[in-house]
Amino acid sequence: MSTAEIVKAIIAKHSELVAAEPGTRIAEDSRLDELGIDSLGMLEIVFDIEEQLDIELPFDVGNPEEYANATVGDLLGRIEALLAKK
Repeated sequence: MSTAEIVKAIIAKHSELVAAEPGTRIAEDSRLDELGIDSLGMLEIVFDIEEQLDIELPFDVGNPEEYANATVGDLLGRIEALLAKK
């Protein structure tokens, strides 16, 4: 599985929109907030990504809005940069 597939699967697991509409496509230009990801969901996504990809993804618990307007592609870019440094 590619990094993008892993991340999209994790996002789908925590997305309220995907739960409500199972055929929902998660594209790289999909915004996380539009997928129904709230701050708790984002924290769970960060933990799952860290566990599955063995990286530490910066996440300020006091500022969960940091990812609110991010797209899936933005998140993937951050992850791929961290993986490249490993």
